[in-house]
Amino acid sequence: MSTQDCTNRITFKSTEKTLDNIIPDLQSTDGNIPFDFNRLIPMPAELLDIELFAIGKENYYYSNKKFISSGESTPPSIEWVKKHCLDPFTLRRLKNSYGYLCSQEWAVKNWGIMSNATNGLCIKNIHDHDMKQSELVYTFDTVWSEPQPIYDALCGYVIKNTDGNPVSLQWYFEDASQNYSGYMSGGV
Repeated sequence: MSTQDCTNRITFKSTEKTLDNIIPDLQSTDGNIPFDFNRLIPMPAELLDIELFAIGKENYYYSNKKFISSGESTPPSIEWVKKHCLDPFTLRRLKNSYGYLCSQEWAVKNWGIMSNATNGLCIKNIHDHDMKQSELVYTFDTVWSEPQPIYDALCGYVIKNTDGNPVSLQWYFEDASQNYSGYMSGGV
């Protein structure tokens, strides 16, 4: 974990069947991200590919797919970014269409942080076979802090998608480098 990361732990408690339905709804479509923010607040697909590269007071925007296909070493060089940055017309179109020029700007406004969850893990535990009480725990890191808009969207998801079955939701966050931690509350 870097000094900018905030560790998040979400714990659901409900029936095994209810929790089994939550898992595929929250993971990325390719299954690589256990708790994908895009499943709750989807980022426009076109912006997923656009990256910001700041050089001094100048901001350059480029296609990450184009960079990856170039075979250049990571991260992109200043020269590569300047040569392959998006043209002014494309930038105006992005701003008019989405209100933002890249994934990071959109994420800060809509998710409360600049990128999706990283280092994610999902574990399901069955505590009481007779009562059929189970627990589903997600852990992941976020940059800067806890993503309050994602928590709010998750509460809305639980209310709409659990078929009236009781679900307990607890979201704990901790930023050891900033020495703060707590629980998000409200919603469910």
